[in-house]
Amino acid sequence: MPRRLRPLFSRPARVLVILLFFGVIPDIHACNVPVFRYALERWPADVYQAVVYHQQQADLRAIDTLLGASVADRGAANVSVTIVDVASAAGKSMTAQGEDQVFPWLEIYYPANAQVIARRANPP
Repeated sequence: MPRRLRPLFSRPARVLVILLFFGVIPDIHACNVPVFRYALERWPADVYQAVVYHQQQADLRAIDTLLGASVADRGAANVSVTIVDVASAAGKSMTAQGEDQVFPWLEIYYPANAQVIARRANPP
């Protein structure tokens, strides 16, 4: 007949150890600041790149609004704006794609460290 092993602690002693363990150890609380909130408040947002193509006679009010909100003018939008006049030589070289485009035209690129490659959408 196999011999039964005697438990290390008797039942009342086990109950006492469990009560002491949970009663003596102070309450452990998780951090009360969520991780996403910490990240939003302390990490700078990545800057998107926006390129605005326009012709000389374009209404520049919308472009000025975008520039005023950009990072360069200490605005709240995390966007860096580049203005390209398609009538200039540099503008013609940037838009020489053989497409009929309606101006003003806005292209927005993901931040460089996002490593996202996106297709260019056709205008409506």
